[in-house]
Amino acid sequence: MAREGNVLWLPCGMGMHQEFGEHSAPPGTLYSVTNSRLDTDGALIKRPGMSGITANVTGGGAQVKGNGSTYVAEKPRFLTTVGDTPTIGIGNGDVFARNSVTGDFVFSGRCSTAQPVKKRKGDVGGSYTTSNSYRGHQPGIAVNSSGYVLTCALGSTAAGVGRLMVETPDGTRIWAQRDIGAGNIEKIQCLAVGSTFYVIYQLAAEVYAVAVSVTANLGAATLVGTLPSSAHYWDTSAYDGTHWFLAFQSAAGTMRVDKFAGTTSAANATFAVTGTCPVSIYASAAQAKVWVGYYNDPTVTGNVRFRVRATSDLTEVAAETTIVSAANIYGPPLFGDRYVASEPTQITKATFVYRVVNTTGTQLRAMGHGIAASSGSVAAGRTLTY
Repeated sequence: MAREGNVLWLPCGMGMHQEFGEHSAPPGTLYSVTNSRLDTDGALIKRPGMSGITANVTGGGAQVKGNGSTYVAEKPRFLTTVGDTPTIGIGNGDVFARNSVTGDFVFSGRCSTAQPVKKRKGDVGGSYTTSNSYRGHQPGIAVNSSGYVLTCALGSTAAGVGRLMVETPDGTRIWAQRDIGAGNIEKIQCLAVGSTFYVIYQLAAEVYAVAVSVTANLGAATLVGTLPSSAHYWDTSAYDGTHWFLAFQSAAGTMRVDKFAGTTSAANATFAVTGTCPVSIYASAAQAKVWVGYYNDPTVTGNVRFRVRATSDLTEVAAETTIVSAANIYGPPLFGDRYVASEPTQITKATFVYRVVNTTGTQLRAMGHGIAASSGSVAAGRTLTY
């Protein structure tokens, strides 16, 4: 036991004999303990959680229910230590740390209220610690309709080796491919379309797609796009259980968008661009619209622009819209659905972000963001500076 920081040793017997009452137990019998536990050294200490969170703490929001998603729940709640400091997280995301002097828990910040399902530590092989790690591109991950997970990445070797791995919903690795394509892969992405995965990768100036089945593994590669050169850009987006989309620069002044069923183009559309344009694409099943963002004429006028097209046949819904302009400091806008719980149709617009770098173009300094309507109207938000 602890008394004002000093350990007081008590000659306790081994447990308690149930035939004796509280007053007739022999000396040294530990009769009962409340709100305590034994630590790893066998010392009796106060049970964690017995120091209350005071009602008048500074900061922190109301203790409402919420999981950071689209519905309410009381999770997560946790009790842990940061160093030697006991720390509590409650359902609305507030975090309280114990004051070592007063013993009270005080508001100390917030944590994510997203509910993790499983922490995965699987690796697709290869070394990713060298200076050309991922060769400038992020690894990809996709989850199909059955919960299987596919991970794709580029190895750090100069050969540009593509690496794939498939796991079951409970995290068991069932299949791995340590090299795909016959050449120097420049970029790789993966999508989940229903129960089928698709891996899209670039060899020189050609973009290929290959279906990946959980049972049949890697299928045959199909050429789905040709770039003017290996330095040009492309991007993909999953859509529903049947289709996916590809945006790529098909000529020096042309951007093309394709809708695919499997690895066959079911519809396509083109529009004019200037220069070598970084591009992004997002297909919204909730809005039945495709948002195509691009950084037009990046070294001269530097226009951050987007267009909106129908997912059914890629007819134009909103013409070219410019968000902001400046040469060599921006990137293409990245789109996602904007969810508003209070509106009858919760998803009618898109939220976007775009990168902002310094004037030399070598450091990330901020992120622009805003809201866009499919009509082409834009409500630009405040630039988030790092």
